[in-house]
Amino acid sequence: FTMPLMADAQMQKGEFLEAASTYSYIGRLYADDVSVVAESRMKMAMCYSELGWNYEADEVFSRMALDSIPATLRSDYSAIRASHLLKQKRYREAIPVLKQAMPGQRVSKSQKIREYYLLGQLYKETGDMEKSYSSFQKVIRRNPPYQVEFNARIQQTEAMPSTDAHKIEKKLRRMARNPNNKRYLDQVYYAIGNVFLACGDTLKALHEYETGLSECSERRPE
Repeated sequence: FTMPLMADAQMQKGEFLEAASTYSYIGRLYADDVSVVAESRMKMAMCYSELGWNYEADEVFSRMALDSIPATLRSDYSAIRASHLLKQKRYREAIPVLKQAMPGQRVSKSQKIREYYLLGQLYKETGDMEKSYSSFQKVIRRNPPYQVEFNARIQQTEAMPSTDAHKIEKKLRRMARNPNNKRYLDQVYYAIGNVFLACGDTLKALHEYETGLSECSERRPE
């Protein structure tokens, strides 16, 4: 085992304290190698985050200015830091860090879909409905698996501009008629209710919500 491989193995086994110590030692041992030092610090911060040592992780991140990290590691650094912030529900801080990670990552289509879906959720959580809606639209445009597209469309109804209401309602009505969605009709009618609520039509919204509840109770075992 070389030292970096040993540290990686410790982290994979869940020995985060031991791995953090090894990464710290690697950073001192290879102090003249900028890439090795940067990577060891990133992974040390990841170990601290896994241990719940949030202050220590923040300290490591604060000493690592993004422009001082080798270009090949910047996306990984941002991804690790975003994960740390998400664990603490620091959503507003996590958004720009996650966006920094996305452009440089050589990731699969499914990973890119997950990232846009996560961004949509984060924007909604922080009240930026326009960007949330846009992020879920990017998920849909990438032809995701059926269930992912279904969930993205449901999420969109909670963040949509009223100008898109009629178009979204038509898509949801088609989803309600699709036999593949029979198990999920309560969610579809909930989403249709959201459309009417966004347009200020409370009575129709309540009607759709009630329809969804009745669909849910019909599926409930006796």
